[in-house]
Amino acid sequence: ATILEYVGGAVSTLDPYTRLLSGNQLDEMFSNIEGNFVGLGIELKAEADCLQIVSVIPGGPAEQAGVVAGDRIVRVDDCETSSGDSNYAADLLRGPENSYVSISLVNATGTARDLKVQRRRVEVPCVENVHLVDMQNKVGYFRLTNFQKTTTRDVEQALWDLHRQGMQSLVIDVRGNP
Repeated sequence: ATILEYVGGAVSTLDPYTRLLSGNQLDEMFSNIEGNFVGLGIELKAEADCLQIVSVIPGGPAEQAGVVAGDRIVRVDDCETSSGDSNYAADLLRGPENSYVSISLVNATGTARDLKVQRRRVEVPCVENVHLVDMQNKVGYFRLTNFQKTTTRDVEQALWDLHRQGMQSLVIDVRGNP
């Protein structure tokens, strides 16, 4: 562990762009570049006593199981989120492709339900919400959520879709794009 910390520190002094990644960090970086990962297809926010679902990826296993943004995960397998580390519970959501995870959800009205959701490969869209925001002036809009391998193709498709609708000007929303 000491040697690893030393090497990590030494590598980070080379320039502002170089850093040492663990195996898990490298796998996560490649998932971001490829634009897909194995999981439930949800974006989480760790709270003190639960995992808050911020968004659900369209077409993913969570959406197909009826999970919606605003639901709160209070149990993952045998781990209660209120009694332990929420990051540990979030890690339990990951696992091998086609395996199942058992979760307990509480929705906005306080209704609880248990689900068994299959982990599958989820395609993460990088271009979202493609539409004309002003029909009279033909102003097109889309949100670019991240940069990945498919970004060029997806942006080109969005531009053609807007062009066919008569777009004259364009707003590309990159807020929150890492």
